[in-house]
Amino acid sequence: MLFRSIVQRIKPYAVAEKVVDFAIDHKDSFIALDLADDESQFDPKIFAPLFQKAKKAGLHITVHSGEIPNDKAASWVKDSIEVLGAERIGHGIQIVRDINILNLVRDKKVPLEVCPISNYLTQSFPTYEAHPVRQLLNAGVLITINTDDPGVFATTLSDDYEVLHRVHGFTAEDFARCNQIAYEASFIPEKEKAVFKKEFFKHG
Repeated sequence: MLFRSIVQRIKPYAVAEKVVDFAIDHKDSFIALDLADDESQFDPKIFAPLFQKAKKAGLHITVHSGEIPNDKAASWVKDSIEVLGAERIGHGIQIVRDINILNLVRDKKVPLEVCPISNYLTQSFPTYEAHPVRQLLNAGVLITINTDDPGVFATTLSDDYEVLHRVHGFTAEDFARCNQIAYEASFIPEKEKAVFKKEFFKHG
């Protein structure tokens, strides 16, 4: 079993250091490092030394960024990629506020982990209709479909699928495209991914 270790922005920096060191020391169990919690109060660049250290040690990097409706949100995504070394971005939907950063994310092929229901419940966008998921997909940005935290939001992935189909007209081809992106963006070793792919297509 492989895990992703999470650094919480709201915790003291010393705690973040311990989390990173523990993940590095246990790379047999931890495959990636993530940064989460309140992005409005904590510039991602603060954590750059820790994430650069983890990346150098061989851990993959993800960052929750660009979720809240803030004029700085898109720039936080840019810093998460260019400074922290993020290979995937949790949410990232506010890049629609800055076409240059949207193009950066697209050109660097950094997938966004998009969570439609969660984004509505946290008021990242005021309505399901206002969510930019279709805009991002049409612009060539790599997106995956996720349900965020089922325990907190009381949703399953099928609920997010339903919203995307009903509100944004997602087709079977759209879902297949997003799932292929998720498969390719996964940090799971290729040998294990191949087994999953075989099983998925056998039942799909």
